Amino acid sequence: MSVDLAHIRQVMQEADCLYHEAEVEAAIERMAVVLNGALAERNPVVFCVMNGGLVFSGQPLHQLH
Repeated sequence: MSVDLAHIRQVMQEADCLYHEAEVEAAIERMAVVLNGALAERNPVVFCVMNGGLVFSGQPLHQLH
């Protein structure tokens, strides 16, 4: 199945926004707060298992202590 740029643009135009950027950022911040509490006295190693999760998994890292 060949996907061309016109089809990609059409899908984007017809797509529904499930969560706005601010909502996603707030959820990531809440997740970082929980992680900070759970890992306060530890030295965790963080790694991403899914290719598609790489950008998301990096988002809370700068908020961890």
